[in-house]
Amino acid sequence: MAVTMGCNATEEASGCQRIALANESGYEFNLSYGPTLLSNYSGWSDSFETNAVENLINFILWLLLALTVFGNVLVIVVITRDKELLLKPANIFILNLSACDLLVGLVSMMFQNIWRLRGQWIFGEIMCKAWFIIDFSSTTQSAFAIALISFDRFMLVSTGLKYKQYITIPITCVLIVVTWLCALTINAVPILLSDGLFIRWVEYNYDCDLAVMYEFPYHLATSILSFIAPGILVVFFNLTVYNNIRQRSRRFHSTRSRTFNSSKRGSQGRSTSDYRKHRKAAVTLALIVGVFLVCWVPYWIQQLVLLSYLTQDNPVLATDALAYLLWSNSAVNPVLYAVTNPRIRSGMLHVLRKPLPRRFARRARQQRTTEYNLGETNMTKITRQDGD
Repeated sequence: MAVTMGCNATEEASGCQRIALANESGYEFNLSYGPTLLSNYSGWSDSFETNAVENLINFILWLLLALTVFGNVLVIVVITRDKELLLKPANIFILNLSACDLLVGLVSMMFQNIWRLRGQWIFGEIMCKAWFIIDFSSTTQSAFAIALISFDRFMLVSTGLKYKQYITIPITCVLIVVTWLCALTINAVPILLSDGLFIRWVEYNYDCDLAVMYEFPYHLATSILSFIAPGILVVFFNLTVYNNIRQRSRRFHSTRSRTFNSSKRGSQGRSTSDYRKHRKAAVTLALIVGVFLVCWVPYWIQQLVLLSYLTQDNPVLATDALAYLLWSNSAVNPVLYAVTNPRIRSGMLHVLRKPLPRRFARRARQQRTTEYNLGETNMTKITRQDGD
């Protein structure tokens, strides 16, 4: 979500003009970090250390942006270039997630990083509202996309061989379009109506903020629709998938043990293989739920706590850090959802290895062909072994 450089709305508009101005006391009021003494030259060493820390933070933030854009562009290129990948609904859901996360990198992080560097908003009112709409909608849709991927895996293990009857490409596209419309409606309508419903105090020449963002009902509604509801669905679907896989593995092992009681060695080998698949699926699902909650929960808790006290003096540093933590989920998603898919993973390696010498490229093609022949995730294999 966008980070607003806190300003007290109860002040007059002139009091909210947070550009660097020196007053009679010799202080310079900085947008992000409050007053700094101009006349105190003895603080040069401290200022140098502060600048070094600030430069390090900026480097990390721009690196995070680069990783987000690179990872999601790579996933989009791999999926769109492979026609067979486009025939599977699960990959369409991953493509949708990568598109959301790419918007987070190119729009949310990009404009926020520029704002940090310049110390003030330089893009005007229209771009401010457009930035808020794209930022909030893309992050909301990212949560919806994670819920859709979890729903797809839930349907995969719960319907078995009937999965293709329920989840088709047209149904997948409809679900994606509906969630995008919901995300845009949830976020665009309040933003566009903000200046008409509330007192307009923002000076868009150097600030980007919205009066509606300081209303507790708005934050409560958006937190429920943008985070709590999809978060509950993500946890529910993945826990159900985990329990389903666990039951199927136990049932499969029990059947094999009774059928091949005479060949204990083969049964033990199969048991070990099932245990490894079960453990890998459990780790994957735990990462999906854990990373999502770690990245999203702190930001929304802070927003609700601040608004519950009806204060507009937000701690900028904490809000900034938690917003970037939320955005960092878009950098991790390509690893969690794309790399765990064997065919997408091999396609990514193929793209990355293109500049390598021919002998390495030949070896990579052989490995990619082998992985393509596998073509299924562990959860799909376990589902089909059950024979439902």
